[in-house]
Amino acid sequence: SPTNDEPVHLTRGAALSQPGDLNLQFEHAPLSHRLIGSLLPTEPTLPAVSHLASRPTNDRPAIAHELFWESGLDIGRTLFLGRLPIVWSGALLGAALALWTKVIARRWPAVAIVMLLYATSPNLLASAALSTTDFVAAATFFATVCAWWFYWQQPGRRRWALTGVLFGLALAAKLTGVLLLPVLFALAYVYPQGKDWRQPGLVALSLLPVAGLVLWAVYAFQIGPWRGITVPAPAYWESWASVLTHVTGGHQAFFLGEISDSGWWSYFPVTLLLKSSLPVMLLYAASLVVLLRARAWRIGAFLLLPVAAILAAAIYSRLNIGFRHVLPAVPFALLAIG
Repeated sequence: SPTNDEPVHLTRGAALSQPGDLNLQFEHAPLSHRLIGSLLPTEPTLPAVSHLASRPTNDRPAIAHELFWESGLDIGRTLFLGRLPIVWSGALLGAALALWTKVIARRWPAVAIVMLLYATSPNLLASAALSTTDFVAAATFFATVCAWWFYWQQPGRRRWALTGVLFGLALAAKLTGVLLLPVLFALAYVYPQGKDWRQPGLVALSLLPVAGLVLWAVYAFQIGPWRGITVPAPAYWESWASVLTHVTGGHQAFFLGEISDSGWWSYFPVTLLLKSSLPVMLLYAASLVVLLRARAWRIGAFLLLPVAAILAAAIYSRLNIGFRHVLPAVPFALLAIG
């Protein structure tokens, strides 16, 4: 059965797989939807989204309802095809986590333990099995920081380019990918390179043209008007305007017996404790103690700064609609354990 959000995400994916309709994105970047829609054209019962009676309304839930429940769609196969690329992204994230663990820990048992925790993580398993945007966002966020660490171990054009491409994919996966800009900039100063203090920061900023080009490519090099000016990827900027309005206006949520439109600062810290397995919490706490005692500040920065940025942004937004908004923090916790 489809979960609550999947019909809308699958409808967006179907729209992108047909004429490339970006008008249904609204508060979302399109990378996950392009993946979700990549296999949908092989489903013979899938109608053209543009031909649906509700399409001119631009009402996403109404369009998704018509597509799923009124068009004769083979729902079981459509769900399978939409979810499969997200499952594959789960395999890729696992590979990146195993690689980084092996290089840092230098022991295969550490990799085995991390992979066991990864393969049995309830929150990662839940998101990796659904046609939504959250897991791809977590995978690209982690992969970008991983590539950045490898770059500073042995700087070179290929590793720099790979980081830039992954950064662009993270931006195209979810709007919160923009958090990587201050994170990558700060991490550039963890490993000293040369005597010029400006060089690491300039290297970090030099990723922006590559990332911007990749982001624009995911938007199919769209160009058009946005609020009176012509810009690349106007759908991206419109999504930002919409999500900022959403954050400012609040979103009704339930937490610890209360209902609120403005959210709670404690929501995500408490949610992390409630929804993380007890072995992972204990091992993560132990890993932090070991890092502090060993004074492993450099690798500690790569493990902790991304988590701090994700949590700070989530707490500040007060948009308390699910653990999934801090999902990118989970792989970093598993890496710290390794």
